[in-house]
Amino acid sequence: MRYRLPLELELTILEFAAPPLAFDCLHDRVAFLINVSLAHRFFTAWAQERLHDQFLYTYRPRSNEHERLKMRLEAGFGLGYDSRTDLRGGIAADRTPRVLYIDDSVEGDRCARFEVGPVSSETVLFLRYMEIFRDVYDGDFDPHQLVMDQCWASEPSLRQLLLRFHRLETLVLFQVEETLLSMMTALPTTIRRVQILQHDIDIDDDPPAVPNVLSRLDSFTFVWLKSSPDSESEPSASDVSYCDALANLKQTVESTIVAPRCIFKYLQTTKSPEDALADALAELGLAP
Repeated sequence: MRYRLPLELELTILEFAAPPLAFDCLHDRVAFLINVSLAHRFFTAWAQERLHDQFLYTYRPRSNEHERLKMRLEAGFGLGYDSRTDLRGGIAADRTPRVLYIDDSVEGDRCARFEVGPVSSETVLFLRYMEIFRDVYDGDFDPHQLVMDQCWASEPSLRQLLLRFHRLETLVLFQVEETLLSMMTALPTTIRRVQILQHDIDIDDDPPAVPNVLSRLDSFTFVWLKSSPDSESEPSASDVSYCDALANLKQTVESTIVAPRCIFKYLQTTKSPEDALADALAELGLAP
């Protein structure tokens, strides 16, 4: 006689066993969920629902690429969405993805005129290696949760683009080409959580005459990405300069931002940039 665990416990085990909802694990996660959906009919609805949690858009240099994307979004995800999961015959319908990645590392600035597809307040919009132009923001691009990985803007600046976000609650900036002070003064009043990861600190700008009042801000974390030190070496002058720079950063940030209930953290790490970013996303609950 065969024994099985309760279905709820089996699904919990599968949830932990699934590859994380992260860009580098995307294909492994999809393959895992497809295999699980075919393993037993009890798992089919659970696995197929999670297959809608990710959507990967890779631009190819074709004249009708954006039209093809819009057709794919409309056919696969739909534009009408409510917060309830609609299961029809065990298949999730009309769901927006939890994470929407736009990776422009292959074709440079080809995504300049991309209008972001269906996102909800629960969707994490993840932009990677993108040169962002004004055209991107002509549509309804006003996310609640945004991750910018090594992005830059030609016109306008990233600061000017942030000023257009009126609903942003969570922001992760990883090695963006903009001065720190400029970005802090552009944070919207809706912001609640900020994570900034940089290899250097650029605070050469003059502090603003009027600080940015962010009454909803709960946490602000700056992570300085350092190269791995020699474990046998003695503390050097550069280590002292790191401490001085972080102290200067703390003073600048907390004089630029007025946030009565915010917890400010200034950290150093010798982890790889990829691991540091993964830790930041996990801390914010943006990646399982």
